[in-house]
Amino acid sequence: SRERRAILAEMRPLYRQYDFNQIFLIPQNQAVIQTHIPISYCPSTPDRPQLYTTTAPANALFPGSPAASWTASAGDYGPVSGILGSGWDIIVGPPSGGSRHGALRANLKCKPIADLQDGFSNTILLTEFSGKPALYRNGQLLVVDAGLACYGAGWGDPLNGENWLAGSLFDGSGSAGPCLINCTNQTGRNIYSMHTGGANAVLCDGSVRFLTKTMKPSIVAFMVTREKGEVISE
Repeated sequence: SRERRAILAEMRPLYRQYDFNQIFLIPQNQAVIQTHIPISYCPSTPDRPQLYTTTAPANALFPGSPAASWTASAGDYGPVSGILGSGWDIIVGPPSGGSRHGALRANLKCKPIADLQDGFSNTILLTEFSGKPALYRNGQLLVVDAGLACYGAGWGDPLNGENWLAGSLFDGSGSAGPCLINCTNQTGRNIYSMHTGGANAVLCDGSVRFLTKTMKPSIVAFMVTREKGEVISE
């Protein structure tokens, strides 16, 4: 579409400024990920555009990594890396087994198209993780900047793709639980938006689906995984 071509043309110079042969912490790359990109945040999310700073201890980024600090522009969308076994055992039932990763899991070694065995129209590509770095539970703001509890807030943040979901309790607390939508935006818990009743997701066929809060959590989990062969009944 004309709009899509215009967006790509606008983003191309920014893409060319990023040095993919260097770590994201160099000043040149820092300047890129601090750039506000309106398409990366939802109009319903407060405090946009916004810059935030993350400070990570040693070994947080990868084994042997030093302590580091970086600043990025906050966004509201990201890939779902997969479902943690602790969440799967609660949401679907044990044993969790393997193949619980999503379409764009981190450090992907296989070709995504070949691995999307559950079907393009049944597998989530990107979804909402709104409001970070602030911490929300069920629409209520708890902490303005939750730090590493809400890491990966930026569109260019290297931790943006680390969204392995475990679910939460329905009040938004807990390290795992039966809720996967809109109970909390804490990283590693839920898909989360500022919309009443659910959150938007882009599927691998390019379509957009509104995932309602009343969906069975197991169906959401099935839509996250890409090759477990479950039947999507909703």
